[in-house]
Amino acid sequence: MTKDSTTLVREHLDSAVLEENISRAIDEHLGKVDKCKTVGIVQIFEGFDSTQFRKRCQEAEKSVRILDAWTGQLDAIIGSLQEAAYRGLDVQILLLKPNSPQAWYRIRDLFGFKGISPTEGGESIRRELARLDALRRENDPENKIRVKVYDAIPTASIYGFDDTNIVGTHWRRLSSMESTQLEVVVPARDLKPSLASAVHNHFMDLWDSAEELTHDILQAAESNAASSTPAVDALPRALVQGTEEYKDQPIRMREFVQRQARKLPELQKVMPAPDPLDLSGHQILWVDDHPINNALEVQTLKQLGIEIIQVQSTEEARKLLRKSHQISRKADRSKFDLIVSDLNRDEQDGTNPEAGRELFDHIQGDGDLSSHRHVPFIFYSDSVSNLDAGTKANVYGATDEANELINLVISA
Repeated sequence: MTKDSTTLVREHLDSAVLEENISRAIDEHLGKVDKCKTVGIVQIFEGFDSTQFRKRCQEAEKSVRILDAWTGQLDAIIGSLQEAAYRGLDVQILLLKPNSPQAWYRIRDLFGFKGISPTEGGESIRRELARLDALRRENDPENKIRVKVYDAIPTASIYGFDDTNIVGTHWRRLSSMESTQLEVVVPARDLKPSLASAVHNHFMDLWDSAEELTHDILQAAESNAASSTPAVDALPRALVQGTEEYKDQPIRMREFVQRQARKLPELQKVMPAPDPLDLSGHQILWVDDHPINNALEVQTLKQLGIEIIQVQSTEEARKLLRKSHQISRKADRSKFDLIVSDLNRDEQDGTNPEAGRELFDHIQGDGDLSSHRHVPFIFYSDSVSNLDAGTKANVYGATDEANELINLVISA
């Protein structure tokens, strides 16, 4: 009868070898466990929902702490917070300041792909703060609940219960409570693992620098939610340009207005409000034979303090770049921070569908425009799909979407 492979292996390994292999495997596993315990991690799990929060809150004996952009499930946990305060626990809640630029960017990262604007998303933070303020004033006679707002880049969420902290992260498109969670614990007073200490210090640093939630903060958040964005403020100026350009062409004028109106919602999603970026001192060279088509984008960027020089032909662009080269030769750099160009242009010798790419190639060469070689170059055109893969890989960006263009400009 043929012996199976397991039997053959066992016959060739005596008990001492088997015991040694098993011991080694156990030691390796325990080593990994000990490494986690050394930094303070006792458990790793997926997600941290309101049911888990309520259970941990009921088991807490001294304190409850929350650090997040906003909880996203306050309705489900507010009763537990109130009950913890009644039991005499210290409750510390730290959420993002609703009208801060950091809140705007976090909301965009989380909701932008769903078509929800940061202004709409900002209401989520404001509503939670308003409810917490009401809870504190109406149902916390012992002042055990303290609420603060912080103005810093959100990096981690912390839901703390006595000496245990549940730590999540702020991924794009994923709330902190949906992310992978680390349970970080201080096992004893004389043993403070490195990660446990870092989590504690992170919370306390933000808490000490944060602002106490006040009626004025809530009022400011409510008024700012209704404020205009740089894109909205730019629209009238863009329309004035169109009125001047097409004053004798009513059909073209109507098309122009409709085109700008279609861009506005997308631009609102990427433009910080109510505290826009200040990009004063930056200069863009924009090459397009029909500059009116970019009226709203140009005016929106000007709202951020960017100086934009517009030219309509490759030759005009080359002249400006040569002049800039002569002026800045000693500094060995371009005076332009960014170049934006369309692809297809009507030039003096006729239509050239490769005009934009040829300008880029000239700049990248060893000629008189070489000092601009390291300036980020963006193609903004309806025909970017026609660009070859090599050119796309070498430019800073290529898009036909207004909101993507603004993102590229801000990040350049």
